[in-house]
Amino acid sequence: MNENAAQSINLAVQSMYEAFPYPNYGLLLPLRWQEAYASGSLFAQRLVQQETGLTSLGQGAGRILIAGCGDVQAAIISRWEPRAHRVAGVDLSRPSLRKARLRSLLLLRPMDLKVLNLEDPSADLGQPYFHIDAYGMLHHLANPSQGLQTLSHSLLPGGTMRIMVYNSRARQWMFQISRVLALLGLSPYQPGDLRQTAQLLKTLARTLPALQERIEGMQGIIQEPARLVDAFFHEREARLGLDYWLKAIDAAGLSILGLMDRYAELDDMPNPLLEMPTQDKLQARIDDLRFENNLEFYLYKKSSGEAGTLSYPAPLSLRRRLPPLAWQRYAETRKLGRLKLWQLWQAFLTRNFQGQSAFLDRWALRVEHPSLQRLSRLGALFPDQLQSRELKKVLHAPMQTFMETPTLARARALTDIPELQKQLERILIEKKLPLARMNLIRERLWRAQNL
Repeated sequence: MNENAAQSINLAVQSMYEAFPYPNYGLLLPLRWQEAYASGSLFAQRLVQQETGLTSLGQGAGRILIAGCGDVQAAIISRWEPRAHRVAGVDLSRPSLRKARLRSLLLLRPMDLKVLNLEDPSADLGQPYFHIDAYGMLHHLANPSQGLQTLSHSLLPGGTMRIMVYNSRARQWMFQISRVLALLGLSPYQPGDLRQTAQLLKTLARTLPALQERIEGMQGIIQEPARLVDAFFHEREARLGLDYWLKAIDAAGLSILGLMDRYAELDDMPNPLLEMPTQDKLQARIDDLRFENNLEFYLYKKSSGEAGTLSYPAPLSLRRRLPPLAWQRYAETRKLGRLKLWQLWQAFLTRNFQGQSAFLDRWALRVEHPSLQRLSRLGALFPDQLQSRELKKVLHAPMQTFMETPTLARARALTDIPELQKQLERILIEKKLPLARMNLIRERLWRAQNL
């Protein structure tokens, strides 16, 4: 891709996020900071510690970059960074950064926040960094692989990175719906079009059983304009597969520490946070939709130097908070009880900030093995917190012998749904577009149901 094309893409993305700052949370909205327990530099360093026995880097520790920070990411992650750490954030959207600065003032936490295009050759990231967080932004770049290399160049040897990139296979139905919206002439920049889009999505969920569960699971997105635009009207979403991202990570000189499996889709494999799945096995699960989650990788830039230990006191503001809701929403952990979760939470905070905690064998022996396995897959419990070899093996082991391939409801033809067809035709007439487009719309909706 030439420089002019890349610049055009970046300008379009910038304009979109300036019109619709993302995720557009209210400044006074109470946020559950503890839900971001796996987002900070110390968590990534504990993954390194789990693999090597040592935390990397003493020199240069404390410089943290959040790439594509939006209006809230810097504030959330900064709660997990010791006060000694300097937090920087870059984003294309000026409105998002203005809001982010207000949040930093409310938190009494100075941050270096600036507008920056990662693909601008003259851009200065203010390197080097000990940890970089690039959650949900690389796939919006004109050249994602080059963007990852740029970030890697700004990462100190021994440093860590967390990236989240889309699982494009699982989002193909969304792409088809986006094409339908484009054929209908709907635009987020036209008054009333987002309302019409939300109404249409509700009709699709009601009339197309193959899409019902998927759309109904996005109600929070559909109701918020900024999130709706990000999902269905984005100016740039690179549709790239697992192979591309693995090659890009390798080309950037990074290695994978682990993969977060938030939706328990890899339970028939060894703990993916501790043992990265092989490419062929993960690809097979992506292809048949057993794995529909985004690809959330923890990365490490190897160092030949000596490693040091990072140790900080855990903030009282976190000590006093309840454990993350994420630890409690799974069938295996719902009945653990508040006391056991609280004890694990306190041990997690000690290990996360200080690098080690008292061994938890006595606690673990009072917990069923599936609960221990789930908590470990979420990063709440690590093998090096246990002395027992048998318990360590439990945390590494698969939870299931087999995961079923999901089945979608039968697709319905648009001609069999007069209600939906009339709604689509009405939009085309209002937009003064030819009804002949209905043929392409029918085809796109059929594809969306069969992906």
